[in-house]
Amino acid sequence: LRVTVARSAGAAAVIKGDIYYCGGGSDAVDILDTKRGRWSRASLGMSSPQLLGDQIDGRLYVMDVNSRKLIRFDPTTKRVEKLADVPTRRINGTVIAAGGRLYAIGGYSPDVNAANCVEVYDPKKNRWSKGTPLPGYRPLDHFHSAAVLNGKLDV
Repeated sequence: LRVTVARSAGAAAVIKGDIYYCGGGSDAVDILDTKRGRWSRASLGMSSPQLLGDQIDGRLYVMDVNSRKLIRFDPTTKRVEKLADVPTRRINGTVIAAGGRLYAIGGYSPDVNAANCVEVYDPKKNRWSKGTPLPGYRPLDHFHSAAVLNGKLDV
């Protein structure tokens, strides 16, 4: 099945067996109902060439890398909630959920050296905090990926 609009540099997550994808200059989130094999669409209320995100407790968290905005999309109500701004503007980093928190990791920022930057969002407090910087980084390393394996976050 094809997504409803061709785009890139987006965020994707699986929530209750369905696939959610947003980004690439569109203000929509495309939703693949995997049981029916059909796409639907909802509005995110923001558009950006690059979005990063993941899901926590069945809600999609999306970070706009250009504006530092963070939003939460509730698939049940289709409502969007603006959350605390991300402290560091960055591109080409990664965002991943682990242990009920959202991690913004690495990337490039014209404002600061973000290559080893780790920031942690707590959805219960709607607050960001500094995480442990990435060890052994090089200033030009700003394309990051991350995964959670056996409860451990690996970058």
